[in-house]
Order: sequence, then C-alpha cells, then structure tokens
Amino acid sequence: MLRLDKRTIVHACLIVAVIVLAFFCRRIVAATKNELVEQLANFARIFLYIGLFAFWGVSVYRRVVQLQVRRYLITVSALMVFWLILREFRWHFILNAAARNLLWYAYYIPISLIPLIALFVSLSLGKYDLTQLAFVFPDVPDALKETAYTYGPVFYIITAWAGVCGVSAFIVMLTKSRLPNNSGLKWLPVIPFIAAALYIILYVLRNEIVMSYLDDTTVIDCLLFTAFFESCIWCGLIQTNSRYFDLFKASVNISAQITDNDYNVRYSAGAAVPISKEDMLRAKAGPVILPGAKRLHNMALGGGRAIWTEDISKILSVRESLQETREELRERNEFLRMEYEQERVYRGVIEQNRLYDLLQSNTQPQIDQIKSLINQYRKTDEPDIRRRIIAHIVVLGSYIKRRKDLILCMEGSDHIPESKLISAFGESYYAIESMDIRGTFFVHTGYSDLPGEIVNRAYDFFESVLEAVINSARYINVFVCTVDSALRCTVQTDGTASPSALLKSYPNMTLCAEEDGGAAFILPLSDKTEGGTEL
Repeated sequence: MLRLDKRTIVHACLIVAVIVLAFFCRRIVAATKNELVEQLANFARIFLYIGLFAFWGVSVYRRVVQLQVRRYLITVSALMVFWLILREFRWHFILNAAARNLLWYAYYIPISLIPLIALFVSLSLGKYDLTQLAFVFPDVPDALKETAYTYGPVFYIITAWAGVCGVSAFIVMLTKSRLPNNSGLKWLPVIPFIAAALYIILYVLRNEIVMSYLDDTTVIDCLLFTAFFESCIWCGLIQTNSRYFDLFKASVNISAQITDNDYNVRYSAGAAVPISKEDMLRAKAGPVILPGAKRLHNMALGGGRAIWTEDISKILSVRESLQETREELRERNEFLRMEYEQERVYRGVIEQNRLYDLLQSNTQPQIDQIKSLINQYRKTDEPDIRRRIIAHIVVLGSYIKRRKDLILCMEGSDHIPESKLISAFGESYYAIESMDIRGTFFVHTGYSDLPGEIVNRAYDFFESVLEAVINSARYINVFVCTVDSALRCTVQTDGTASPSALLKSYPNMTLCAEEDGGAAFILPLSDKTEGGTEL
C-alpha cells in the first residue's frame, strides 16, 4: 500500500496538471480558427496523453512486484498508447473513408483486451469486431456519418464484456487481498467503476455536457482504466515495492549496501558494515574472503551494484572438519591400500603354490622317471645308451610340458579346445621319433571344445601306454574319435606291455589283439555305462 507522502502528492499533482493542460489544448482546438495553432494544440495534447500513459507503464514496471502482473499492466499501458496512436492516425493522417472506419473498429482491440487483462491480473494469470454491428449508420451522406450514428449490439456486448471483466477482476482481487476486512481503502477501485458506468450512460444518451467537454472517449477510457489499476495499487490489491528502500534500511539480519557505478553508497541496511572501495572492486571478479570469516559479494544492478557480506564461520568450521576427515580418510585409504597389496601378494603366492602343487601332483611320476634316467645317464659311458636315455627324457619332458598346459587351460574354463589335444599329440610324436618309434595320431570328436577331464584322460592314457611299451615298440598309433555313438581313445602298438599295470589305472580299458601281432588298448571317454565321462 502506498503512503500519501510528499513525493506521492507531487506525482499526483503533476498527473492532474498534465490532464488539465491536455484538456485546455482540446478546448483551444475547438475554439481557434488558426489551422497552425489547431495542429500544434492537437499534437501537444496527444503527446501529453501518450507521455502520461507511457510514464504510467514505466512507473508500473518499477513498482509492481509480481512478474506476471507487471507484464500484464505494461501490456495495458502499451494498448492505451496504441489506442491513442490509432485514433490520431484515423483523424489526422487517413483520408480514405473505408480505411478510417476500419481504424475506428480497431478501437475495440484495446477496449476488449484491457478489461480481459484486468481479469488476468486478478487471477495472476482479441477479438475483432463485426462490421456494422457496433455502429449503425443511417442513410446519410458520408460527411455526416461521423456524428449521425446509433449503437448496435456489438457495442453493448463489448461494454458489458468490459464491465463483467472489470467487476470479476475486482472481486477476485478482493478475495485474494491480505488487507484487513475493515480497511476502507480496499473499496477505492469502485470509484473508477462508478465513473465509467456514469460516463458510458451519459455518452450513449448524448448528454450535452459530456458531448461538449468529455467527448474524447479514447482518452477518457484510458484514464478510467489507468485510474482503476492505480487505485488497486494504491489500496494494496496489487503489491508494489514502493517502500522497499525503507524495509531495506530497517533490515537488521543482512549486511548489504547498494552503491552507484562509482561505488558510492546510496542505500545501506541497518546491519551493514563499512566496506572499502578496494574490497568492493576486488569482489567484482568473484567473492572475496574478508577478515572475521566474512565473504564479500558484488553483483551488478540496474544503475549500480549490490554489495553484501555473509558470515561463513560455520562453513569454515565445517570445511576444517571436512579437511581433517579427508586427511584421516586418506591415511586410512593408504593403510587399506597397503593391506590390499599385501593380501594380493599373499593370494598370488597361495595361487602359485596351488598351481604348482596341482601341476606337480599330475606329473610327479614322470618327474621321478626323469630323475632316475639322469642317474642312469651318469652311471653309463655307452653313447647309444646315453642317446636313448636323452630321447626318453625328451619324451617325458614333452608330456610334462603339454600336461601342464592342459591344466592351466582349465583354470578359466571347464572345457579345452580340441586343437589343444591335437597339439599335445603332435609334440609327443615329434619326441618319440628320437626313440626310433613311428606312428600316427587321429583326433576327430565332432566338438570344437571338449570337457577338460576327457582331454586329460585321453592324453594320460596315451602317455601310460607309451611309457609301458617305449622300450619295445616300433610303432604306436592313437585315435580319439566316436565309435558306436561313444567317444573313445584307441592306442595301437606292437610293443609288449603288462596289461595288469594299465588295468589298475584304467579298469574300464579293453585289450584287443591285432592280426600283425600287435595289440589295441581301448579306453571309453564319454559313455558312463562303460566308465567314461558324458559330453
């Protein structure tokens, strides 16, 4: 709500003076016979009114708090200025009668929109007139149509529309008002309503006084609309910031100042502390920390700067606490990292030992044989015997190498590629050539990957038969393939071996005699009924 202070009274007097001056310009136009004086008075009058409504729009922009309401009221100001300009063009610049009539009907754009915007203002939330329905012209010459007309239904509809929107806006504003119920000022906007209703009635009735002195309906309507909105502002139905500077000065919980662009203090809060210009300038680039745990801010405003400080003692305390916590967490993380590193090394050693034990347990018999062969090699000087011992060691070494490779392949998966078994047989056959043993191998399971147990079992079975006949065999063949829907490993050799030792390790093995005097050792790999493993 506005106060009736000296400044407000001065503004009101100036507004009244402008209206009176414009009224006298109107009377000069009516009384003078000099065309130049008439034109100057007329333009002076219209510029006074345009300036008045434009000034009111600027005033609304500076005073009204709510953004949406401020936009609506500025739109009203612009519509009033538009209405006045429209009227001037119709009367003084447009000579064509049809065009002048169209501009006349265009009056109803602001007439329709301004009351609607008043309703929008209250809710804190265009219409084109139909030709020959607003004004009814009798069959008279065009020169008399400006005065010889009556009103049609559109005129009364628009008038009623304006009244309903205005009354609705006022009622909604009252329901949302925070003013006391006994406040008489809240009924101030009723005065423009009564004046508008009285003016419309007298204008329609062609009252002599109204037609002689108040016949400029555009200006009168704009003045009444402005009076309605201004009375809403005066009585507090539309919130303004007219006393924000007093409120700002009385503030005791903020330390803020408003300066001009040269950093001369213009307004200061009650709790504001003096700040040097040097500190203000430093804060322009970003917040500056001042002694006493204060942070200085500098923000641009329209025509000046906002300078304020905030107490950051609690923030600094929290920051210090966080810094201590961070340091503690860093030390703890370093300790955990060292502990993890030791655990990783320990786990690595355990895994290496596990793999070593696993490899060692699966190849220990061959390792023992190599140790025994080395002792034999040291005890003999016969070249042929030494060569055969070395060849035997190579065969055992090839098996150990390939067997460990198969074990390592099973660390990441339970299956081993068939190609690994083919490579293992290939290296073993390359080694047994040095023992003057010939032969071949054939692997065709129908699978690209096989269970690791089947691959290891086939290779172990071949190695066991080979070691049993290595000193007497001239050839040895191995076949890993499917026979009668069962995968089996068959080793053919002409060497002599004790079946009992092999049956002890492979109880489901079958021994078959060959026509050439050799034997075939057959081991099922995938048929469970025969002791094999299911694929």
